[in-house]
Amino acid sequence: MKVTVCFGNVRVMVPCGCGDILVRELMEKAVSRYRKATGLPADHWVHVHNMKTTSDDGILDPDDLLSDVVDDREQIEASFEEQTQPHNGGDGTSGSSSVGTSSPELIVCFIAHATFIALDPDLDLATQIEASFEEQTQPHNGGDGTSGSSSVGTSSPELSL
Repeated sequence: MKVTVCFGNVRVMVPCGCGDILVRELMEKAVSRYRKATGLPADHWVHVHNMKTTSDDGILDPDDLLSDVVDDREQIEASFEEQTQPHNGGDGTSGSSSVGTSSPELIVCFIAHATFIALDPDLDLATQIEASFEEQTQPHNGGDGTSGSSSVGTSSPELSL
């Protein structure tokens, strides 16, 4: 059995033996072949959100046996994203956590706990966020000579994740 997996307009043929592999394994094999076909390094981050058959747009469950849900020579479309800048996390095919990496989840958590700031469209976003964070972590002078407390590291109930 073999299937064609489409990553946008890049199509890769993936041999699947008798089809006795899980859809999850097909995802991993397809990502590996996609990297090879496009000349990307093995550590290039590619994450497949899901796969669906092109014949009826049916989304495949990663835990299903491939031969139970697709036919030989069927075309499958991958819904995926890949790195657009260096990524310090995993390869995107595993379900492992990315805590402690520079992944989007960590950035979202930072933004969710940050004070909202007016952004200047002419300046770099990362620089503006960093400057805002530095302002928040500096001790505040309450005007009466006492040092105010910083709210960094605490979270209000509506922002806790």
